[in-house]
Amino acid sequence: MAALLRRDGGAHAVLFYGAEGAGKATLARELARGWLCKTPVDGLGCRECGICRSVDAARAVDLVWVVPQGASRLIHLSAIVATNDSESVPVTELFRTMPLMARHKVVVIEDADRMNAAAYNALLKTLEEPGPHGRLILTTSAISRIPATIRSRCLTIQCSLPDFDADVTDAERACSEGAVGVVDRIRKAPEVYASIHGLVDRLANAPRSQALALGAEFSDLAEALQKPLGLVARAADTEALRALAACVVEHPAYGPEAAQAVAETHRIVQGNGNMAIQCDALFVALMSARAGR
Repeated sequence: MAALLRRDGGAHAVLFYGAEGAGKATLARELARGWLCKTPVDGLGCRECGICRSVDAARAVDLVWVVPQGASRLIHLSAIVATNDSESVPVTELFRTMPLMARHKVVVIEDADRMNAAAYNALLKTLEEPGPHGRLILTTSAISRIPATIRSRCLTIQCSLPDFDADVTDAERACSEGAVGVVDRIRKAPEVYASIHGLVDRLANAPRSQALALGAEFSDLAEALQKPLGLVARAADTEALRALAACVVEHPAYGPEAAQAVAETHRIVQGNGNMAIQCDALFVALMSARAGR
């Protein structure tokens, strides 16, 4: 971290990725503090000045922390650019002026994979040219759902977790994307997640004629997540797609196009696309993305 902060002309946008509980938010806060502090020590925030203390108290005027909002846990366009729905300072508006107190203005976008398509597109220009005083930090537990256009504009840094306990099942390991902290959530609906994991195995060898039937089965599994996880329909749909993507990525039967197809469906559903229709198209695409078929 200190080396990153000391680099002259270093990255102006950093993406921390890794499993839930890997410390991404903590690293984001440390990096933000280092970029904000006017009297850094060995590149890191001094932790003693008013600016550093304001970061800990969530009162730093030159820092905006963007998080998913609402029951659907999405980051909308209004968080990136000014719209009639903007409730706080959007990213582009923050960067229009020089820092008030700190060395830089810093935006942290937590769970950046929760941005909808409009928000991603609006962020691209800022990632390219945030201005000499602008710095951005993104975090995600699902790097596969961050568009390549976003990743290519960031310095990406992986955050690791300790190994799983021995009692974790194959389905839990796959559906959690390697995140120990997600297993507890999966265990609230173990049969559903096990069925998603099994569906990916069945799909690997199923004839193309079964694509629509398997897509409908997956849509039903997504609906079955609502009650045990306490999610609204769209949030349950996107969680099911997250688990599906995780299982597809680790399965040897699928080529790289498969994960991209799930990621695209995830973005469309986040943007209020019809889940049943999207699942039909997705499972046809997954059939085509099977390696060697």
